Amino acid sequence: MESIYIMTVLDDIYSQLLSAYNYLNVTSVAGNTYLDYTIAFGIFLLLIILQYFGLLFIKRFIRLTFKKNQYLENFDLNILDSYGLSQILYVSLYVALQNLTLSLLISQGLLIGLILILIYFGIKVSFGLIDFYASRERQKVDIESRNLVELFTLISKMTIVTLIILWGLSLVGVNITVLITSLGIFSVAIAFGAQNIIADTISALLILIDKPFQIGDFVSIGNDSGTVTKIGTRSTRLQTTTGNMLIIPNRDVYSSRINNFRRMDKRRIIYTVGLSYDSDVKKLKMALPLVKEIVDSHESVQFIRAYYVNFGSYTFDLQLTYDILTGDYETYLRVQQEIFLDILERFTEEDINMPYPIQEVRMAQLRSESV
Repeated sequence: MESIYIMTVLDDIYSQLLSAYNYLNVTSVAGNTYLDYTIAFGIFLLLIILQYFGLLFIKRFIRLTFKKNQYLENFDLNILDSYGLSQILYVSLYVALQNLTLSLLISQGLLIGLILILIYFGIKVSFGLIDFYASRERQKVDIESRNLVELFTLISKMTIVTLIILWGLSLVGVNITVLITSLGIFSVAIAFGAQNIIADTISALLILIDKPFQIGDFVSIGNDSGTVTKIGTRSTRLQTTTGNMLIIPNRDVYSSRINNFRRMDKRRIIYTVGLSYDSDVKKLKMALPLVKEIVDSHESVQFIRAYYVNFGSYTFDLQLTYDILTGDYETYLRVQQEIFLDILERFTEEDINMPYPIQEVRMAQLRSESV
């Protein structure tokens, strides 16, 4: 009797379930049965649970892995939070609604929303990886190469954004080939109008790669001289000896002759000392070893030669040549000044005359003769 009763109860339950299934499967709203909505709701709840706990597991696993790896310990894990609860809900809703019959407008709208979420998340993760790599490279390179890292970072981010946007447009049915062709024509027009800006940017890239100078170098670019304070994407800035800030377009910098004084191991100085024709020959001969003695008395200076080279208009010209064994501009000025003053002092003591040009005007009185 008990078994008959159990079978009767089970049969009633099965009949009710079958009746409910038939009701849900037959009755429809907006082109979908109640069963379709029930299945979609179940998928929606299941995906929320799977995504939420799956993300928790992935984040915990990545954090533990990165903390154990010294190379990855400085990676910004906050970018993982860009895929949050709102993204979980929307992705779950999108997948669940794929089981329903929807209008084309709603389907396209949901697809566009999903693509926007994926674009946002893709850009955040890509930018995080690029910034992580760039931050590590900045620690390895010198100051001027950091500008190159910044430039490559900017180019990489622009490329990533462009590719992700093109991928998203292709998903919604946009003809990428036609779009790229149109953008190419538009880019040519923009490039023609902004050719100077593009030339400056390319020149900056070439300067950073070729490294004719670095920040802190004292350089001569064309007719301008100064200390390099910044190498930008558009211009290079020099701090002149008078304190002015000189901004030179990079295209002019790269096309000019550049003299980098800081990279000189030594500076050769050649100048002429004029001695009076009225000087005694012994004094003239004495001047040669005297200037050598003066030059040799200074540290970091190497005497090269000293000869009389010319009968000048007012003086007998002694040409002095020596090397200052440093590329530092301030040291060069200081040592040269000290040698100048020492020569003047010693020549004065030895009565070796260095004249300055004097013009004599002699006036004669002419007698007029009467004819």
